[in-house]
Amino acid sequence: MLLSGEQIKQLRNARRISQVDLSRATGLSASLISSYEAGTRNVTQEASDKIAIAFNGITPINPAERTQTADLDDDKTLVKMNGIPLMPAEKALLKALAKAMLDQRK
Repeated sequence: MLLSGEQIKQLRNARRISQVDLSRATGLSASLISSYEAGTRNVTQEASDKIAIAFNGITPINPAERTQTADLDDDKTLVKMNGIPLMPAEKALLKALAKAMLDQRK
């Protein structure tokens, strides 16, 4: 799926992150992101993929891989790191860390 500049802006604003923050998360320049959002440049598939990955908070080992998202609050969700399933205590720590990070955004 190719994101439009308007979609990028809406997603970024909904998550309360700046263009600079998105730039750091994607490796794209903030001015390029600004150009996409303003509609002065067309979003490439590669840029769209990087932005989508950043918004999902997932960085695959191989960027060509397609990723899936899951809710950490779902006890039935299996969480893996480098292909190794996390133990319940490890998942609880990850969940606590994610909660603390989200609380910082408020």
